Amino acid sequence: GLDGASMRIVKALIALWLILDFAVRLGAALDGPLLILSFVVLGGALVVTFGYLVKLKQGDLDAVVGAVFGYLLVALVWALLYYHIERVSPGAFHGLPPDDSSGAFLYFSLVTITTLGYGDIYPVAPIAQIVSGFEAAIGTMYVAILIGSIVGGIQGLRKRDASR
Repeated sequence: GLDGASMRIVKALIALWLILDFAVRLGAALDGPLLILSFVVLGGALVVTFGYLVKLKQGDLDAVVGAVFGYLLVALVWALLYYHIERVSPGAFHGLPPDDSSGAFLYFSLVTITTLGYGDIYPVAPIAQIVSGFEAAIGTMYVAILIGSIVGGIQGLRKRDASR
């Protein structure tokens, strides 16, 4: 886990991120700083979730549920990042519904992180293409590390039981 000082920094960054997001939705011209802060929050979410996976010593149900929740959290943060990319660079994604629904970005993020790729929504701006490529790579690595951690934990339990 995070120590007290790190946790306060995380809480402050998330609070600032939410405040900036709310201000942008009300019409404030803070899209650039919000996009940068979105990258920082995404990076933090990745560090915490990958750190959790790497430290996973046992493949029990709680660990799997926590890892799946982390996976979905990363997808959600990525969806918010896509939303802000589209705000900064309108038209960065092709195939978005006309109602500017941020739910479309969650859908796109889940399709991207799982590397499913239906192709109904796709990135056209270079920044959107690069970021979505990173999400697909991170999603693949996440699943590989998750499975490796679970298998390693199960094998560790078997070795421990066999030595008894």
